[in-house]
Amino acid sequence: MNWLWTWSGNSFGYRVDDQLRTHDGRHVGRFVGEEIYGADGLYLGELASEDRLITRQRKLGRFRLPFRPRMKQVERVQRTARAARLIRPGCQDFPAPSYL
Repeated sequence: MNWLWTWSGNSFGYRVDDQLRTHDGRHVGRFVGEEIYGADGLYLGELASEDRLITRQRKLGRFRLPFRPRMKQVERVQRTARAARLIRPGCQDFPAPSYL
């Protein structure tokens, strides 16, 4: 299990195999390589460094096969926020867990 933060430094959740889960245990995304797609199959963002999530605007609208989210897991304590990073040109911050 690898903990992940948004580019702005907010704790998002964690990765287990190809699953992206929020800190409250919801399965909200699937990794395809470094890219992350929602249950509806739409591109959400990607892993842009070891533990940070970001969305590349030019990839919005990409699509993969939808998936059925797996059962919710036990809620985990949210990690402490980290320092924000400067948004890269052509990018935006990864959606917050409450948005998904």
